Amino acid sequence: MAERVATILVVDDAPEQVLILDDLLSEHYAVQTASNGAEALDYLETGGGVDLILTDAMMPGVDGFELCSRLKEMPRLRDCPVIFLTTLESADDEQRALSLGAADLIHKPVSPPVVMARVRNHLELARVQHVLRERNAVLELAHNKAKESLRLERAALEASEEKFRLMVEGLWAEYFFFRHGREGVLTYVSPSVTDMLGLAVEEARTNFHAYLTDSPSNAGVAEVVAATIRGVAQPPFECEVSHKDGSTRQLEVLEVPVFGVDGQVADVFGLAHDITTRKEAERQRAMMEIQLRQAQKLESIGQLAAGIAHEINTPTQYIGDNVRFLQDAFTDLREVNRRFRQLLEAARQGAVSDEAVREVEDQMEEADMEYLMEEIPRAIAHTLEGIERVTKIVRATKNFSHPGSEEKTPIDLNKAIESTLTVSRNEWKYHADLVTDFYPALPLVPCLPGEFNQVILNLIINAAHAIADVVGDGSNGKGTLTVRTRHDGTWAEIRIEDTGGGIPEQVRERIFDPFFTTKVVGKGTGQGLAICRSVIVDQHGGTIHFDTKLGRGTSFVVRLPMEPAADGAGGSGA
Repeated sequence: MAERVATILVVDDAPEQVLILDDLLSEHYAVQTASNGAEALDYLETGGGVDLILTDAMMPGVDGFELCSRLKEMPRLRDCPVIFLTTLESADDEQRALSLGAADLIHKPVSPPVVMARVRNHLELARVQHVLRERNAVLELAHNKAKESLRLERAALEASEEKFRLMVEGLWAEYFFFRHGREGVLTYVSPSVTDMLGLAVEEARTNFHAYLTDSPSNAGVAEVVAATIRGVAQPPFECEVSHKDGSTRQLEVLEVPVFGVDGQVADVFGLAHDITTRKEAERQRAMMEIQLRQAQKLESIGQLAAGIAHEINTPTQYIGDNVRFLQDAFTDLREVNRRFRQLLEAARQGAVSDEAVREVEDQMEEADMEYLMEEIPRAIAHTLEGIERVTKIVRATKNFSHPGSEEKTPIDLNKAIESTLTVSRNEWKYHADLVTDFYPALPLVPCLPGEFNQVILNLIINAAHAIADVVGDGSNGKGTLTVRTRHDGTWAEIRIEDTGGGIPEQVRERIFDPFFTTKVVGKGTGQGLAICRSVIVDQHGGTIHFDTKLGRGTSFVVRLPMEPAADGAGGSGA
């Protein structure tokens, strides 16, 4: 192959100078000429190739200095060497030319008659050739470095691909890697697909996307794959596929677009993860949590049973006493009534004697009619009051024990809390005075009633126990249990405050952990607050946190959204 001839661009506003240089250089190089800097820039900007520029320093319009400066703004010509031809003898001009990146500066004669001799004497092509040789050496060095760099990059890429292949093919059986192009046809599937789905690699490569889209439960998978091919990143998605043995597997799939130099999707890399075991574990855990919450609720009801029985026993006792009093009073009244009927019959016959009147008076005095007329209404009122008290306790117990439901129901939080306070009264009445501050216009809030009642019960019992730990049996004074509700924008807030001893700092971070308790053995399972957090945060999309001060008490704050929350939209919790 013939060696390429270097191209030199001569820029000078003196035509005779251009002719001389063209004549001198054209024996060895391809020469392009321009009469000024602007013309040279036009040539270069339109794609003209050049290996060296010989330019006059002083020219009208765009001079050599500006030309050299403008070249630095052209990436293609940024490293093109420039030699200045000048009649100037100023050291400042030389420094300026060199500072602009000039490769050399040649002083040319002033008078044209001696130009050829001076150029031949000063130039003799040697300086031009030297500059070109230096440029060629630099280019060759850069070329060699680029080749070596490319070789190293290819070697590194091959090593990386080999490591990647070994890593991918060594994935656990519950993972497999795949790759496909713009058409969505898989070009690679890792061998672990055989363990996961029972498919041969080639079968999986040709049918995997069909596996993803065939099942009715995988609606939307095709759209996700298509969006990824278009270059729109998608989150991982879950889908259901069939194993060769007929069993069903749950997969979590992530596909990531990889863009080429043209900005278009060149490849799509994917990773499939068998989550069948995890899904089954989650299902089992969810069932266990439901059973645990139910067991904890039943345990709470069992603990409350004695208290509820005691609460019912008090009004039933004075109902019984009043009924027995009314029974005795009725006997006396019946005897008085009998005497009056005898007196009335005697009056009808016109034979009323003083003795008959005295007998009636004696019977009335014996029955103590004045006392009976005063106490019978009171006994009836007390009896009705006791019946209402029993009815309230029974109604509260029924409301508290609301059967579980998978759907949220709008409920009156104030009434639900009041019912829970009623059924738990025996837990706190000996240790604390109750203060309620219910927001009267609180809207209905979508809740799972049974689960919500359980949360409030747990918090009330915890508060009662905290107060009891401080005041003992209450003989020296009681603490205060305060329950408040309020409406805060799109949230309903319940605050349960106690005047107990507060929560020690070293255990505050663990207060919502399962099975963690600060109570003595046999008094707490450590599940109450963990269940509270699960119910409020996971099931209702709300939040629960506490404020506490040692020696002054604790306030638990439950916040519930006024509108139904989407699944998994729970708050931050504690």
